[in-house]
Order: sequence, then structure tokens, then C-alpha cells
Amino acid sequence: MAAIERREGWRTMMSTPAARRVIWERFEVMGIYSQCQIVQPVELAYNEGKRTVALQVMNDLLVECPELYDRMVVENRARLAQERAESELENENDE
Repeated sequence: MAAIERREGWRTMMSTPAARRVIWERFEVMGIYSQCQIVQPVELAYNEGKRTVALQVMNDLLVECPELYDRMVVENRARLAQERAESELENENDE
């Protein structure tokens, strides 16, 4: 029963584009897509702890709703590409 509820919970959390964007943004804040470059041991441990939690969430998403994880990746790559293009256009207009 708990496994079914957990699966439904993840699916509910990932059910809309807005929700998937929030999860993606949390992953970015938690440093899931980058290695920590900090030398100070306490800061390194703190940031790696955040990253570990994000990796656990990502693993749960990949197990429980891989198609929604994939959709989140596609949506956010498209959004980031659009934001990058808009930023470049603004920079060109400023020159």
C-alpha cells in the first residue's frame, strides 16, 4: 500500500508543467547537475548533502514516473534555450 501511495504522490507532484518546473528549479538550487567547487570542508559537506537529497529525489522520480521525469527534462531544456535566445536578443539590442 505504501509503495502505491508513494508512486501516486510522485505522479501528483509531477502532473503539471508548473510543478515540473518547480522540481527542476529545486534541482538546480541543490546543485544536482554540477560538482561542488568549494574547498572549505563545512561548505563542501553542506552542498554535497543538498546534492545527495536531490539525487535521491531524482532516483525516486526515475523509478516511479520515468516518463514524467523525461518530460520535465524536455520542457526545461526548451525553456532554458528560449530564455538564452531572448537574452542574446536583448544583448544585441543593447549594442
